[in-house]
Amino acid sequence: MKRSKAKIKIHYGMLDFYKYYRKEYNHDIPYIVYSDINKKLNDIVSNSIIYNNYDFRFPNLRFTLSIAKKKHKIRFDEKGNPIIKWLPIDYQATKKLWLEVYPNKTEEEIIKIPNRPRVYLKNKHTHGYIYKWVFNKYNSNCLNKSVYYFDTTRAHARNLAKFIKSEDFTDPYFEI
Repeated sequence: MKRSKAKIKIHYGMLDFYKYYRKEYNHDIPYIVYSDINKKLNDIVSNSIIYNNYDFRFPNLRFTLSIAKKKHKIRFDEKGNPIIKWLPIDYQATKKLWLEVYPNKTEEEIIKIPNRPRVYLKNKHTHGYIYKWVFNKYNSNCLNKSVYYFDTTRAHARNLAKFIKSEDFTDPYFEI
């Protein structure tokens, strides 16, 4: 399957911040050094949030960045049937099931089949909890806080998943 295009278009990137830094502070450091410093700082903050349950507070904005856990609640319709459209899908197990159920079809043909079977994540290793990054902007006093958005990088999300699956995991996060 092809990956979709990015849904969030950025207006400013690290190169824009680098240009601002050079202009504002008259420091002539190479972009590679500036980029490495930013990446190392982001890794330090991310690791503190993941491993030490640190709530990172953005200065002057009163935004917080942390990790929280949540249990999926199974909802039922009027007939008592579970509503499963909000449950997360285990894509690896689902693909394996499709290859067993539809052995002579391609992936494109399988996708066109309505009501094809799916396997849902149960998160037994975390007792049904799902862990996610939480960007809290509602306690802030700044204007236009609705336009601020946080999306973690894949590397930091994988780092969180790796920690949750490790033997050192003691579940220090709060529940939402």
